[in-house]
Amino acid sequence: MSDPRPARRTTATAVAGVWRRFRTWRGERPFWAGAFTMTAGLPIIYFPYTDLDLQGIVLALSTTSGAGSLIIGVLLVVLGLTLWFQQQHRVFAGIAALLLSLVSFPLANFGGLFLGLTCGLIGGSLACAWMPAPDPPTAEDDRQDRQDPEGWAGLEEWAHRDERGEPDEQGKEDPDEQGEREGKDEQERQEGVEEREDRDARGGRKDRKGREVRADLEETVELERISATDPPPTAPAQPQPQPQPHDGPR
Repeated sequence: MSDPRPARRTTATAVAGVWRRFRTWRGERPFWAGAFTMTAGLPIIYFPYTDLDLQGIVLALSTTSGAGSLIIGVLLVVLGLTLWFQQQHRVFAGIAALLLSLVSFPLANFGGLFLGLTCGLIGGSLACAWMPAPDPPTAEDDRQDRQDPEGWAGLEEWAHRDERGEPDEQGKEDPDEQGEREGKDEQERQEGVEEREDRDARGGRKDRKGREVRADLEETVELERISATDPPPTAPAQPQPQPQPHDGPR
């Protein structure tokens, strides 16, 4: 008899490989959002076209809303497939699934007896919230992480470069642009020096004029003070007439 263990081992290896590839495929897209969205479309399509037998009581849900239920259900299934195979449109598909689920409540038998409504809301919310996984680190990133696990080396290098005034690798300028920028800086510096000299000259003229006005004002005040403190000049005394000698009657 042949040993069945190699065949079992081969089958287990194949199943493990398929499951690993499926997990990789599932992690690259909003898998559960698409699954809930497609599941929401099934009860919305099913209930209007069937009769429910509740212990001898036949409940017919095929009303005039059958066409609307069919359209809403098909659109939800299409949106679920879009989330699986066109994940770059996940936000649009998620918002559309939310709106169709809400519209199915009044148009499609309470959203497929609340089953389609609930699944559609969950699927649309998951689609809007899903984000793609970050890119796996490269070998260079792994080597840098092992050498500097906390990332202090890059920060210290950037700080030393900033202290020395050296530009970053991304901030290096073209020599022509650097020369043009230096020429503009020199021109602006020269214009600033000329403007400062002109301003100083105008300030010197204003100061000189102010000093002259202040000197005239001080001289006027001094003259007024002197005129106020000196006594007024007095008039010279008039000589008194001398009496003439009288010799008596002749």
